Amino acid sequence: MNSLIVVGEDGLCCALGAKLVQDLLPEWNVAIPPINKGGITKLIPDLPKFCKLAKSGRPVLCIADVDRRCAVQLVQRWLPHGKPALMLLRLAVPEAESWLLADQEGLQRLIEVPTHKIPHEPEVLIDAKQQLLGLINRYGTKTIRREMVINEPTHLIAGTGYNQHLKQFVQQHWRPQRAATRSPSLQRAIKRIASLGQLSMTS
Repeated sequence: MNSLIVVGEDGLCCALGAKLVQDLLPEWNVAIPPINKGGITKLIPDLPKFCKLAKSGRPVLCIADVDRRCAVQLVQRWLPHGKPALMLLRLAVPEAESWLLADQEGLQRLIEVPTHKIPHEPEVLIDAKQQLLGLINRYGTKTIRREMVINEPTHLIAGTGYNQHLKQFVQQHWRPQRAATRSPSLQRAIKRIASLGQLSMTS
């Protein structure tokens, strides 16, 4: 069985990467537990190392957020010398939460939110995470709200159970093919990941 390494900017990105492999490359597996870099500032210095792994023949799937920046410029800045064919750096626009919001049917498994209340174009949101927190705070069960959302005077912040609940949601209910219909960046990621099998045979 073919295998690859999954690297994420954070825990949610790791969960998304693992789920993409599971759904798009059923004959592949994740070689080791996904590597959570704990933030973009810790991910960027390690990108050359992961490129070296990919160049040696070990595929790497890396998921990170754009955070309202230009994806093309970010890749050029982070990897100025280019990247090997087996290095898949995919950037969620504007952030990983937008990929979750794009699966409206799946999101209703987490919270009982009416479809018309979910943004139909999550990639144009200024703050997808804040939008998701708002939906959870309004439509989630009491337990979900208590564990996932903290109400500050001017905004909402993630509670201690935020990442764990979202990782479980991704594993159990999120469907990338369904979400891709409302997320161009996810659609591009799916196309690139699905082609990995052919790339690995020709590299």
